[in-house]
Amino acid sequence: MKNLFYIFILCFIFSCRKDNNYDPAVYVYPLLVQNDLNIAIYHNKNNDFDIYIFNNTGNQIMFQQVENLNQTVVDFESFEKGIYFVKIEGVNVEAQVKVVKE
Repeated sequence: MKNLFYIFILCFIFSCRKDNNYDPAVYVYPLLVQNDLNIAIYHNKNNDFDIYIFNNTGNQIMFQQVENLNQTVVDFESFEKGIYFVKIEGVNVEAQVKVVKE
């Protein structure tokens, strides 16, 4: 199961890259969230990015702006169990991923 999880993460990382130079790389983990969701963007020319979190009905429930950092942690502790969609936007960066709050 753990190997399958890492393969899924690797596939997600490759699908988030927007150009043939593989720049930037977006990492979102773990996909089965208990308390904290880690988000990191590497090789981003501008270290600012926005995070949007939507519930399973498509309503935006959170917005977080990250400035001058290439990584952050989103606190999922207060969220109810269920499926959430995380959208990350920045300069030359756009990624979406589905996460499950356990």
